[in-house]
Amino acid sequence: MPMYDPEQAKGGDFEPIPTGTYPCKIKAVTPSKTKDGKSDMFRIQLQVNEGEYYKRIVFDQVVFSPKGMTFVKILCGAIGMDTTKPFSVEPDHLIGKDVLVDVIQDTYNGKVNNKVGMGGYHQVTDDEGLSF
Repeated sequence: MPMYDPEQAKGGDFEPIPTGTYPCKIKAVTPSKTKDGKSDMFRIQLQVNEGEYYKRIVFDQVVFSPKGMTFVKILCGAIGMDTTKPFSVEPDHLIGKDVLVDVIQDTYNGKVNNKVGMGGYHQVTDDEGLSF
């Protein structure tokens, strides 16, 4: 019978990647609600596409509220959606899309983590300066 050994379950303690702009692919989008239950949100998992930090994961979330709609617009615009008129956003619209992401470091409860900077999504072009 297989055995669980907590001493072998220490994976996932990665050091945060340096602040910079990274080419990423949107790997997963999970619909959710804000803590107060008033607004829909997407939890987004991004994977670095190339360079020294290839396959590293960065997490983000966008909230479909009046205050968060600007960030929804930035994300959707970065993947080429027309943001000049209302539209429905589904996880499948985002999953698999390539995007440039401004990754920053943030300290929460004494631990340094990565997150996407405010307005940190950009369209992928051939002439972008990258940090990797």
